[in-house]
Amino acid sequence: MEEFNEIAAKDLSKIIQSNDWVTLDVRLPKERSAGFLPGLHIPLENLEQEFHQLPQAFKLLIYCRCGNRSVTAIKKLRDLNFDGELYNLNGGILSVHKERAKSGMELLLFPK
Repeated sequence: MEEFNEIAAKDLSKIIQSNDWVTLDVRLPKERSAGFLPGLHIPLENLEQEFHQLPQAFKLLIYCRCGNRSVTAIKKLRDLNFDGELYNLNGGILSVHKERAKSGMELLLFPK
């Protein structure tokens, strides 16, 4: 079983403010109404066709609803020989909502 670098929701503030990280949301467009992090959006189903848009000079934090599709995205990007550093948001956007409720962390954006 492959191991993945995991990032916890409680550590997102410093990542979002850093200049060497980019986030990638691999959820469907309709799922973004639940909130999203600033960054890129490429649904998992489109990743093979659009992965060339991803910056390889940055650490890439990939997330979905609960963390399963983001792991699939990491595996897919590795299979496509993507050279950038890949990280999974442990627990997905649901973990961000839990951390937000617990600590008041305001990182999520919502569609207008």
